Amino acid sequence: MLHRYDRVTAAILVAGDLVLSFVAVVLAYHLRFVWKVGGDVFGLPDEIPSFFAYLPFALTVVVSTVAVFAGSGLYTRRRLHGRYGELFAIVRNVTLVLFIAYGAKFIIQTESLSRWLMTFFWALDIVLVGLFR
Repeated sequence: MLHRYDRVTAAILVAGDLVLSFVAVVLAYHLRFVWKVGGDVFGLPDEIPSFFAYLPFALTVVVSTVAVFAGSGLYTRRRLHGRYGELFAIVRNVTLVLFIAYGAKFIIQTESLSRWLMTFFWALDIVLVGLFR
């Protein structure tokens, strides 16, 4: 019975991390380009860049989030980490996910990512995943 509970809990955590990481990308995109937090976007035409240009980044974030979190043991029993230990692990792993996604974006596409969008994603993902857990 306990093993079933652990599997169900891990599945809920994986699903939540997937959804919330994608939501963090969408919110970061809206903060930067729709609501223009951080000022006007320099060097771009009058229209905002399409979200589809950021879709490879979003998909890389979602896939690497699960891989990095699983590799660091965040889907095992939560009591082993403690609250502050788990929060520190979330910050560390979201930072690693950001570097992985940025590196993949740099290799795959020549377009640059908005630094504000990356900052907003980092902060939003930490807050959303931290509150979820």
